[in-house]
Amino acid sequence: MQHRPTPPHEAAGVDITANVNLRMVKPEDRKISPDGDGLDDAVQAMSNRLPASLRDEAIWQYHLRNGRGLVLWNEDNLFRYLEGTLAGGSGCIAVEISQYEPTSEALVLVEQPAGARELMRIEADGGITLLRAASPTGSMRPELRTESDS
Repeated sequence: MQHRPTPPHEAAGVDITANVNLRMVKPEDRKISPDGDGLDDAVQAMSNRLPASLRDEAIWQYHLRNGRGLVLWNEDNLFRYLEGTLAGGSGCIAVEISQYEPTSEALVLVEQPAGARELMRIEADGGITLLRAASPTGSMRPELRTESDS
């Protein structure tokens, strides 16, 4: 197994994975029969709640920490809340952090296994808007940079 060095922004921030997972599971999802009846429906329902769960946890973290930030969703399906200064104090991410509405929306930076990244906003109504994307080869549409890229 190859060890992947931890980028500085992954070591920073607050692990919110358990909080997001708890938000996705409702009491009715726990009522699955021993033979697995209802499992597919429960998994689908939890998947459908993922954007709202991320948004709600990011809003909670904003209030708790008294500052803007974003959720980092890494390739291992772990979630970290990065305060604005850790998330990217310059470039495109800083602009997006300064413009979103932290009491009703969330910014999520998704890191894919192949090195591609996407920055998206989860809107108050649950809609998702792709703001920036970057391929692993470096071609950007439009540009996406973090502090570690500078």
